[in-house]
Amino acid sequence: MRAALSGDSAGTEDLSEEISRLRRALARAGGPLGGLVGKSPVMQEIFRAIFSAAEGRAPVVVAGEPGSGRSTVAAAVHHVSARGRAPLWSVVASPSVPIESAEPILEAAAGAAFLVLKGIAHFSLEAQERILRWTEEAAAPRLAVVSPRDIGAAVAEGRLLSAIVEIAEVVPVAPLRERREDIPLLAEYFLRPVDSPERSPVLDPKALEAMAAHEWAGNVRELRNVIRRARALSDGPVIGLTAIQSVLGGDSVRVERAGGIAAEKEIVPVRVGDSMADIERRVLQRTLRFAKGNKKKAAEILELSLKTIYNKVKEYGLEREFNRRFRKARRSE
Repeated sequence: MRAALSGDSAGTEDLSEEISRLRRALARAGGPLGGLVGKSPVMQEIFRAIFSAAEGRAPVVVAGEPGSGRSTVAAAVHHVSARGRAPLWSVVASPSVPIESAEPILEAAAGAAFLVLKGIAHFSLEAQERILRWTEEAAAPRLAVVSPRDIGAAVAEGRLLSAIVEIAEVVPVAPLRERREDIPLLAEYFLRPVDSPERSPVLDPKALEAMAAHEWAGNVRELRNVIRRARALSDGPVIGLTAIQSVLGGDSVRVERAGGIAAEKEIVPVRVGDSMADIERRVLQRTLRFAKGNKKKAAEILELSLKTIYNKVKEYGLEREFNRRFRKARRSE
């Protein structure tokens, strides 16, 4: 990424060629670096590290917390490199599928230009060493390793071969809590459908505030899942605070009064393994009880249209309770 910044024509030509090369690299990556999105200073450092690593031939160690986008970063290093159009091969190890021998990997990845090892803690050190020696050969693919954030600890504990780290280009990937400015852009990216981006819903500002305050232990992967689940709970062009809270709430979801009245305390328990349909039904049911059957007020609380409330009441078989129990409320609508 280094270009001559001089006043002569040769320097200008070098800079123009560098700009053209970067544009071609970004085009190969398929959008914002193949799915990496962000404008925070931390994210800009990650982008710079990607382009710097892409220029070399040494192994790459992408280090960060689970869910932070390490595999996407590793792929981006390859895609913006000079061999970015050539195949990339990934191998994933896990506690249930440890990698003891390198030979099957060497055979499978023989035609690739880039070899990514995921779950490095579950590759034996012997396999790591054999793969490293093979990738040092001229015709072999370049090696990339997805590592825990603490590389030193991984080496000390015998999970990562020190010989890899000693010669590698290290690309650190910061957790999402250290780049919160990127949450709105990431959320927009995950909301945008591939086929019709103009139809993508938007997040209410209060929902974005709640997301900015969340700790994001699962990083970008958790954010993506939250957006998908909140979208499934929402019906309309705006995803509101209640939908986001219902997903982020962990053990409980708080339902607040509409109209700016102080929060009254109605708790809807949410357990791991509950289906989204069941959560939605219980939130709707408790909100209608809280609103004394007034569907218009329930619509305001849940930030949904009145038509959607009627449809959901019918869908979840709640007509009997809320068309009999609160007849006065129904007439007041």
